[in-house]
Amino acid sequence: QELRDFSEEFLGENVELKIYKGEITKMKTFGAIVKLENELIGLIEKEKLLHPIEKYEIGMKVDCVVVSVDLLTLKIKLKEV
Repeated sequence: QELRDFSEEFLGENVELKIYKGEITKMKTFGAIVKLENELIGLIEKEKLLHPIEKYEIGMKVDCVVVSVDLLTLKIKLKEV
């Protein structure tokens, strides 16, 4: 509950229902770094991508939802939808 409340405050929306449009800015062996439409940066771990990681490249557009926001580092984890 605390994590969701914080992420709503941090992102300014009900993140459980919001689908964000993003663009892949970096590819790593562990996933894709995505810049969201609201200028925030998040990570889609390779297990949360819809396709094998090899099919993704910088500049691709993806739709994603917020999985979590780390309270200490404010890192955003995403899942492709």
